[in-house]
Amino acid sequence: MENKVYSDQFGTQDMSGWLGEKTEYVIEALLRLHKEIDEINKEPENPYAYEEPKETKEEKVKKTIENTLFDLTKIYSFALGGDWECNDNDFILKNGLEKLKVKYGLIEETSEHHEVINFVQKASNLIQGERYPNRTLFYDALLPMVGKDKLFDDLDNELELVRDGQKSWESFVIFAKDIIQQIKEKYQDS
Repeated sequence: MENKVYSDQFGTQDMSGWLGEKTEYVIEALLRLHKEIDEINKEPENPYAYEEPKETKEEKVKKTIENTLFDLTKIYSFALGGDWECNDNDFILKNGLEKLKVKYGLIEETSEHHEVINFVQKASNLIQGERYPNRTLFYDALLPMVGKDKLFDDLDNELELVRDGQKSWESFVIFAKDIIQQIKEKYQDS
């Protein structure tokens, strides 16, 4: 599906790309703002307060952002030919802009998915070989992934045991095969 947007201001020039670009910038900014507001409200509420709960300024701002995202996802979808659904504002808050772009067919995969698939391919090849130099090469491939998921952290912890001489390369390979398979399954559809 492809939409074209024409404007009297620009004659017969198709403005859908420009409209999509501008909408994307606004969506990204609103997502950052929404996340920042989440961080503000992390303080525990007073369990002894007897007042009626009121909508805080932060809640009002978040509600405004959510309502804005509702309309922006409509515009974004229209401008770039995506298949809009009424829960796309919730979808984008939970999953981010890249996954919405995948959903709309604008990109094939997220950068995170691409990065994970590249790691899985490299790691699968590296555990086929000998400890040296593959342990170091495995570590280099793993390092950018550490902290993104517990599975990557588990691999890192086990690899550290190999580095420190507390675990053999062979036992690490058995462990790594299982974890790599779990990573493949987890990120298969992301």
